[in-house]
Amino acid sequence: MKLSEYSDYEKYLLIAVNTNKLSGGYQGFVNFREVIGVIRNMCSKQSTTFEYNGNYHTSKLTLSELSSILNAFDSGSYRNGFEKIKLIAHQLLLQKI
Repeated sequence: MKLSEYSDYEKYLLIAVNTNKLSGGYQGFVNFREVIGVIRNMCSKQSTTFEYNGNYHTSKLTLSELSSILNAFDSGSYRNGFEKIKLIAHQLLLQKI
């Protein structure tokens, strides 16, 4: 199967087996999808400030680090620096991703 045919959940699982930062469960994926959505939004706007649940936050990550996380997810492979996704998850008060 080609990577383009993988669902987001399958890509999440591919990364989860290579790191202990992701739970690998469905609830973790649901929260992970929230975080990825926020990261995609920041990258598309070229801004490290984001709004979530009516509150504005400033990411502790650079746009380069955010892009690296997105690229890793889109390719379904763990890369160095991917674990920094937890920083955004904590800002969103999502403990399990």
